[in-house]
Amino acid sequence: MTLLVHHRLMKKLSYRKFFPFVILLLVVLCGCDESSHKDATSSASYLLWEARNAMFSADYNRARDLIDSIRTVYPKEFNVRKAAILVADSIELAEAKDSLYVADSLETFRTFQLEDTKKLFVFEKQERFQTVGYYVLPKHAGSKANLSFFPEVEETGKLLLVNIDANRRYTFTEVYLQEYDSVLRENLLKKISEEQRVGVNQCVRLATDFFMLKQAKELKERMNLKVRFFEKKISEDRKQQMAIENMQ
Repeated sequence: MTLLVHHRLMKKLSYRKFFPFVILLLVVLCGCDESSHKDATSSASYLLWEARNAMFSADYNRARDLIDSIRTVYPKEFNVRKAAILVADSIELAEAKDSLYVADSLETFRTFQLEDTKKLFVFEKQERFQTVGYYVLPKHAGSKANLSFFPEVEETGKLLLVNIDANRRYTFTEVYLQEYDSVLRENLLKKISEEQRVGVNQCVRLATDFFMLKQAKELKERMNLKVRFFEKKISEDRKQQMAIENMQ
């Protein structure tokens, strides 16, 4: 009996003796966990700050990589990740605006380029009979009675090669610029004179200018759409975040 009481007494004393150390250990562990959390938050916030700086420096690829790093390395830093959503969209918007500026400048340049090339041609269109006009070289303007072959360019930019046989029948061959080398070099340039070849090359230049202007306009339209998309997305994200904050 005495031994049992003594054992229980020693057990209580052991608990009392080591209890402060257990509490201290728990405090240290909790402190480490809290410190680790603070370090993670600080590191994630720093990456977000770096991403913003990269965006302002127009280093968009690096900015995207930094945002991806936050999502990958710090998946539990929800507040930072929430802020990163707006930054990620802002990166796309900033790049789209830069691209839009370039596309607008390119469109202006291509327009002047086309108008300058048009000066080498005569525009022919009979409003009563034609819905589409044609750019022809000055030597081919007017009557085509003495011609058997001549190139021309529709006002839409399409390159045409016109053959006129003895019965005065016209044959139009549409030539796409991407196929110019293979189509003309193999089938046409062998059969025409040097003077005719020069005329074809001049029309190819005009058709190319039309084509390049069309591409510049399409690029500008795509960038306009992208800018409007991300402007709307950022606005919606901000409203959503404000609604969540108000609920909290």
